[in-house]
Amino acid sequence: MCPIDTSVIVNGGITVYEKNTVLTMYQHFPSIKILLVYSKVNKNIRKNKEIILAYWPGLKSIVDSINNLSWKSIDVFEQIKDIKGVNTSELDTIPESYYDELVELIHMNQGLLKMLNVPHGNVDIICAIAQEHFLYGKMTDSRGKLAGKDSEFMFHLLLLNVENEDISGIMEEFKKHSFSTMVTDS
Repeated sequence: MCPIDTSVIVNGGITVYEKNTVLTMYQHFPSIKILLVYSKVNKNIRKNKEIILAYWPGLKSIVDSINNLSWKSIDVFEQIKDIKGVNTSELDTIPESYYDELVELIHMNQGLLKMLNVPHGNVDIICAIAQEHFLYGKMTDSRGKLAGKDSEFMFHLLLLNVENEDISGIMEEFKKHSFSTMVTDS
């Protein structure tokens, strides 16, 4: 089972957990614009992984890969935190390679979740819409309220150079498919 979990706090912090114990908190992290999409999926990813492993223990390598991606993401966060002479309050002052690596890790994580058959049809639709706009997202393992309903969300790291009108266009595309969205402030 994946013992590592991260929580991205909308106001800019990141908390890393292992077996429900806080390992690390990043309080002053660069502003990263994130598009949250209400998935209309009411599933518990962690519970689904446990059920999958109980019936198909051979899939443990996929779950282990998801865990390894979590550790790699933490490594990237550590590297960003340790950059000298960079304004860590602005993501666009951080080398693009770190951003690109985070995007790739998100994309890989969602692909592995799909292999475990964790996503729902709505998640596939959300991913397809996002990819049309060169965005990659992943299902969160947390619940929140958007549109007055409890659900899990998809989050998408927005491109560094994305314009507000482009974000509005992407959000409008999701709205056409009846998905509510919100963007974290940068």
